[in-house]
Amino acid sequence: FKTFILDRELQEAGDAVILAVNAEEPYDKVKEYIADNEIDLTVLLDEDGDVTTGIFGVVSFPNTFIINTDGSLYAYIPGLIGIDPMRELIDKARNGEPLHGAN
Repeated sequence: FKTFILDRELQEAGDAVILAVNAEEPYDKVKEYIADNEIDLTVLLDEDGDVTTGIFGVVSFPNTFIINTDGSLYAYIPGLIGIDPMRELIDKARNGEPLHGAN
């Protein structure tokens, strides 16, 4: 549940958020899971895969997208990512630092 800790930190800083996206389960199941597990994250639903698959081409989960304040994609990480590497990427995005190896 380190994601919840990072989300709290970001909410307190007021300049970033974590959005969870569920593209596999219907609303009722997601709502029940969130309540049962006391999850305190914003969860978006994409039951038809219109956004995850249609726009971003995601075919497996989890994935992490770091979006700049202007709405542009800063980083895409397929698969799992630890909290510390995620925190580092968020800090780089905040500071406008280019990603290593980016064009």
